[in-house]
Amino acid sequence: MLNPDSVNLLLKLTLAFITLSLGFGVTKSEIKTIFKRPKELILGLATQLILLPIIAILICFFAPIDPILKLGILIISFCPGGTTANLLSYLFGANVGLSVSLTATNGILCLISIPIFTELAIWFFQHQQLSITIPYLDIIRDLVLVILIPGMLGVFLNGVFPSIVKQVQTKLKYILPGLLVLIFAIKFFAKPSQGGLSISIDDIRQVIIPLVVLNVLSILTAFVISFYLLKNRKNSLTISIETGLQNTALALLITASSGNVVLQKPAVIYAAFSFFSTALVILLLQKKYPQLN
Repeated sequence: MLNPDSVNLLLKLTLAFITLSLGFGVTKSEIKTIFKRPKELILGLATQLILLPIIAILICFFAPIDPILKLGILIISFCPGGTTANLLSYLFGANVGLSVSLTATNGILCLISIPIFTELAIWFFQHQQLSITIPYLDIIRDLVLVILIPGMLGVFLNGVFPSIVKQVQTKLKYILPGLLVLIFAIKFFAKPSQGGLSISIDDIRQVIIPLVVLNVLSILTAFVISFYLLKNRKNSLTISIETGLQNTALALLITASSGNVVLQKPAVIYAAFSFFSTALVILLLQKKYPQLN
């Protein structure tokens, strides 16, 4: 029987296995390479942790929508890139090692950044009479359980049992996307009593433009800045993908902890289109700059 608790538990388990699978893809040699050339990693983290929230704040400042929806958009911008960003980096010939390293590193940093940024966002909206409570201790606990521990376990297992890990990873890459689609479908269509949000056309109409602008503008801005500083199209492409495509499952987990149905809606709507819109923008960048291919 579907209910909010069972759907949220499924979301947590799926996120944990996604992070475990991400850890499977991180090798000791990749970690050493990143520390030898930290400039790309630092720039990528800066675009995700600083540039992306700034863009989201500017969008929310001008968007004529409910403050709770604005907070939901901001929480999306606070989240690291997900495994879908790693997939796009692979499909478009970007730097997959850098992509995985950015996702993993920001996944650890978000243990600190997400609670702090979310608290600042709620404080920012206080003058708009935003009445909402987010249980930060529960968020930190969930982040440790679904991000930190599975990620570290994945790296450890990959180093000790690489052949077994490869077999498991092959199966997970088919199972986990299916589970995510199921979870977001439930959230999109099911009633709140069944763990869903009953998203309507009006809900989509309210947030679709701010969300599309967030997605596209963050990709293009990150690409321009990173290419200007790195003079490397492949790494710039990677950073722009990581900046524009967020871990919406994590955003949904955080917003669901508040128990507020409206707060969760931007993450679900963003998840419905961001993979495809990101792929389209990257494809256009490749056509404009053939050297990216």
